[in-house]
Amino acid sequence: MAGHTRQQSVLTMIIPAKNPAENHSLRGCKMKCSEKFTGEQCKQIFDAFYEMTEDGKNSYIFKCIKPFAPKVRMCNAQKHRSVSFRYEITVGSESQRVCKMAYIRLHQITKAKVAHIAGQISTGLSAPRPAARGKHVSRPRRYPQTVLATVAEHIGLFPVETSHYSRNSNPNRKYLSPELNINKMYKLYTTWCKSQGLKQIVSGRKYRDIFNTKFNLGFGNPKSDTCSKCDSQDSISTEHKRRADEAFRAMKNDRIQAQTTDDVTYLTFDMQKTMPLPKLSTSVAFYLRQLWVYNVGIHIINRKENKPYFYIWSENEASRSCEEVGSCILSGISYIMLLHEEA
Repeated sequence: MAGHTRQQSVLTMIIPAKNPAENHSLRGCKMKCSEKFTGEQCKQIFDAFYEMTEDGKNSYIFKCIKPFAPKVRMCNAQKHRSVSFRYEITVGSESQRVCKMAYIRLHQITKAKVAHIAGQISTGLSAPRPAARGKHVSRPRRYPQTVLATVAEHIGLFPVETSHYSRNSNPNRKYLSPELNINKMYKLYTTWCKSQGLKQIVSGRKYRDIFNTKFNLGFGNPKSDTCSKCDSQDSISTEHKRRADEAFRAMKNDRIQAQTTDDVTYLTFDMQKTMPLPKLSTSVAFYLRQLWVYNVGIHIINRKENKPYFYIWSENEASRSCEEVGSCILSGISYIMLLHEEA
């Protein structure tokens, strides 16, 4: 249905922690299990059990369950029990027989856990099977490594750049085209897989996970104009901001003075954001190394003019090092001196 938004609610359930059994929780059986253990012994049994590994717990339960042949058989029963079990717990040097429910409550385990170990005993095993939690291979939706490798291969097809401003603090961070994002990359990935004849394609979520965990990539140019002193909340930050406000007020006064005085010129310059050439949004352009265009903007303010000037060149002509930027500034100053000579 168009325009329909499906909202999903996440149910959070808090599971209480397991605690040692109390004496009164063992009451209610014919074997009087509540009279066989003190509160300290119940805690000792509980603590010792949960200090074991999963294989150790299984071995312990295996040893506590004793099989024996049933003494009574019902003549009218459709199915006879082949084996019965009794449960014993050793505390100190004494072994105490308890009922099944008391055994479960003392160790804070489930009936299914006991039935799982008892089933292994009834099959004639001399020791429990090793725990297989987290070791199964029955994951039908798991992507093969060959399919995951195609995602990494596709991400590696995009040309990257290092940061011009923060490469000293983060030299391993690379940047993709500012025209890209992960959604666009995933759409290009599906098209690329079809052109390569690949039948299995990962989901958008999996593509994003691989991009975020296997690569150190960003999009566009990083913003490095934040100041660590301004971001802090101490007395140094307050003094730093006060000095910054004074500097901005001084800049404003200098600009006003340049607009009202004949022999004063106000000049600002900035190495602006690099631009790809040609600026295309087609899918083919994202896989190619585009030509970068550099731009140094110089803003000149005096009594006669208030204009910006731009010095533009491409990377095949020169780089963007201090020599190139210095040449642009020198050209701007020369132009200002020429204006004063003409005046």
